Formats: sequence, structure tokens, C-alpha cells
Amino acid sequence: MQQQAQQTDCSRARNPQQCEARKQAYAACQERSGPDFKRCVQERMPAVDCGQAADPARCQRHQKAREQCRDKIGPEHRQCLREALAPAAR
Repeated sequence: MQQQAQQTDCSRARNPQQCEARKQAYAACQERSGPDFKRCVQERMPAVDCGQAADPARCQRHQKAREQCRDKIGPEHRQCLREALAPAAR
């Protein structure tokens, strides 16, 4: 997966800056694997600029949920995200 990310042409990506940031994060975390790799990448990715999002309020809710659940992994992480976002969906 890391090699594939490094070969990605970010000039064709929907968000070239985010693509480049992800490539840099993958490169910085390449020595890690599994949940440790994922956590490393999440820590190195810059925050999304919600001011440029189509729905800034939704973007901010998702950012808060990601921050709230960042210390969890796997099914526990997904459940945390569901719980954090469910009240906003109703």
C-alpha cells in the first residue's frame, strides 16, 4: 500500500495538496505496520480546512469526531465515530 501511495500522481487527484500530504505521511511512517502505521499517518496528516468545504458545519463535526476517536483502532474506532456522528445525523 505504501509503494502504491508513493507512485500516485497527485496532480490528477481531486485534492492535490491532501494527496501530497498523505504521501509524505506514508513515507514518514513506512517503518511501522498495522495499527501503529495508521496512528502514525493520522498524526502526521494536516487538519482539513473546513472553510473550503462544501458543507463547513459537516466538515467540522467530522473533524471533532476524528479527534475524539483518534486513540482507538479497528471496530472500536468505527463505533466511536458512529456514536460521535449519530446525534448530528438525526
